[in-house]
Amino acid sequence: MIIDKTALTASVILLNENIKIGTEQNIKRSFLSDVLDGKLEQDEIYKIAHYLNFPPTESYWLLTLERTLNHSNISDEIEVNEELIRQIILFLNERNINALVSQKTDKLIILIEYPTFKRLNTVPHTFINQLLKYCLRRFKSYEFYIGASTVIEDLSQINILYNETLAALKAKNPEKHICFYEDLEIEGVLFQIKDEVLIDRFVMQQLGKLLEIDKDYDLTKTIYTYIENGININKTAKALSMSISGLRYRLSKISEILNIGLDDTKRLFSVYMALKVLKVKNQIIF
Repeated sequence: MIIDKTALTASVILLNENIKIGTEQNIKRSFLSDVLDGKLEQDEIYKIAHYLNFPPTESYWLLTLERTLNHSNISDEIEVNEELIRQIILFLNERNINALVSQKTDKLIILIEYPTFKRLNTVPHTFINQLLKYCLRRFKSYEFYIGASTVIEDLSQINILYNETLAALKAKNPEKHICFYEDLEIEGVLFQIKDEVLIDRFVMQQLGKLLEIDKDYDLTKTIYTYIENGININKTAKALSMSISGLRYRLSKISEILNIGLDDTKRLFSVYMALKVLKVKNQIIF
């Protein structure tokens, strides 16, 4: 009887703890989702954040995790996401990192109180790599990609961080599973556009005719190097190990194909942006 009562008492305590933890996590997830959806005013954000032990004026860092989908059944995907969230929370708790983990559409969002991460005395890339390996060990049939934001000083502005992570994820490819927004250059502005079709259209408008003809990317590399070297003929020829006369011939051909003047800085800027998008996406390699 004593053993039965002890076991029953322990079960009730564990059940209460599980309910308490589950309720707390649901509140945190709901809070993060509401902030990202713009449902809360700044005063409300600060008030709720204070009660959740997230200092509103502290610095924050955001990671967005994207994974491949292996199930056609939506209930299976939901189940995987719930287990993935639970595992990520365990990973963060083991390292005493104060964080919120939530889900938005097909992505998982991890908002980290940055000072608690800094106490680990590790660099962001190493930390994210550890998180990826942790997820892969537990979900071996999936591939994971993580977009990392910059650090911001105000909790009410985490929408900015979220958009940065989405822009960073647009640079992902099979060889690149960790993407930092701060590693993006001018193409980072273009990647803020949510509609991928608009970005693809922009690229094709600027480079479509050239890419159609230039299968080996010789001309594409030439115009990229020319712009990278400040549209300076001598520097470009040196960078490409070409004669100046040979370079002038190539540039003339490119000018004809794209119908642009090689001193038209506005058009060249657009071409450069399109080239940067393709390079970041690993769609052209040179």
